Amino acid sequence: MKNVLIWVSATIVFLLCGFVVGIWVTHSIALHQHVPLKEVSASAASHHQNMAGKQRKRKILYWWDPMLGRSSISSKPGISAMGMKLVPVYAPRNGMVSGGVVINPVIEQDMGVQTAVARLGPLIQTIRTVGYVRRAAPQVTRVVLRISGYVGHLYAATNGQHIRAGENILTLYSPKLLTDEKEMLAAYQLWQSARGDGDRATASAELRLFHALVNRLINLGVPGGVVRQIVVANHAKEYLPFSSPVSGEVQHILIRQRSSVQRGQTIMEITNLSSLWVDAHVYDDQMAWIKTGDVMQVVPNSLPGQILRTRVTFISPSVNRVSHTVIVRGDLLNTEVDLRPGMTATVYIKSLVHKAAILIPRDAVIETGIRNVVLIADGHGHFRPVNVKVGLPAEHGMVEILSGIGLGQKVVTSGEFLIDVESQMRSAESAFSAAEPAQHASTPPSAKSAATHMNMPMPKVKNAAVH
Repeated sequence: MKNVLIWVSATIVFLLCGFVVGIWVTHSIALHQHVPLKEVSASAASHHQNMAGKQRKRKILYWWDPMLGRSSISSKPGISAMGMKLVPVYAPRNGMVSGGVVINPVIEQDMGVQTAVARLGPLIQTIRTVGYVRRAAPQVTRVVLRISGYVGHLYAATNGQHIRAGENILTLYSPKLLTDEKEMLAAYQLWQSARGDGDRATASAELRLFHALVNRLINLGVPGGVVRQIVVANHAKEYLPFSSPVSGEVQHILIRQRSSVQRGQTIMEITNLSSLWVDAHVYDDQMAWIKTGDVMQVVPNSLPGQILRTRVTFISPSVNRVSHTVIVRGDLLNTEVDLRPGMTATVYIKSLVHKAAILIPRDAVIETGIRNVVLIADGHGHFRPVNVKVGLPAEHGMVEILSGIGLGQKVVTSGEFLIDVESQMRSAESAFSAAEPAQHASTPPSAKSAATHMNMPMPKVKNAAVH
């Protein structure tokens, strides 16, 4: 009986202790269920709202279709050429700074980024065009005989034949010339005879007559060397040779062998090829850069490797209506007669457009079709794009910048597209990281779900707290 009472007493004590412990545990669980869940839900909702607010406050730079690239960029939403809805591109962050992007120096080195400094230099515009070698109009010489006669042998008998000054072009028989030859020889003999006899007066008169007849033959076109040969040989020649007064190309031969010619008759024309013209055909929209005195470099296509230098001496006042070109002319010296009329050549005309202009490498300019962009390297891995106004191209791969950058600024000449890709990737990462919180903040069922979780059973609440 005593043992039964002890067992009953112990059972009652145990139940009382279990009741007290149960009340304490229930109270503790209620505290964990009520207070922490409200705080967690409120914190999550506040975080979602803040992220959504930040996403809404981010500036939209433009809309575009990533499949089409830069050509689909638009300032407002719409549909692309492929029928896809344009995607907004937000202002960059997470590595992007205002007006640029910051890249780790290690990544910058791996990209192979190269820069150049905007410098001040002369803007020389070089125009490359085709040129044609032609005869210089003032260099055409007409050969006219000063005495009538008959042609014996015609040396210059082919049009286009090249002849040098002093070379014989024909032989001529003239009764008048034969008479003058005989009178000259007679005067010469009388002068020698009178000088031997000591008759100074007769010798002086005969000498004056001899000199007059020599000058007369020379003035009629007989070469002086031929007259000397006649005197030395003391024999008159029936056919006297006549030589070319200039060097050049024979054109328009108007006589034939064994034909008669009259005094004052033009027998042929000789074009002097020692000086020629080169006519360069320049488009009319390039004429604003050319002026008289500009340097011309002529490279004849038939003489590879030979460069002839001259200057612009004439600019035609008219424009060809068909080709819209203007003739720009220069003089060429042709002492070795390597050039011939009708040859073609490549002509380079160098003109000093501006004595001082801001120049950067042409590779630094990114042409988008709508605007021209240059990446400025500010140092410490910071790069920012700027819009520039491009002028005329210059020598050695340089280009003129009218506005947008100043002297001494560093521009990216290599790796700019990789920098652009890097900035786009970072923008995409920022948008991706903010996309999921924004969806939760803007979706009402999420809030309802959070409220439902507040009344979840106790074991599940404990598991959620652990995770």
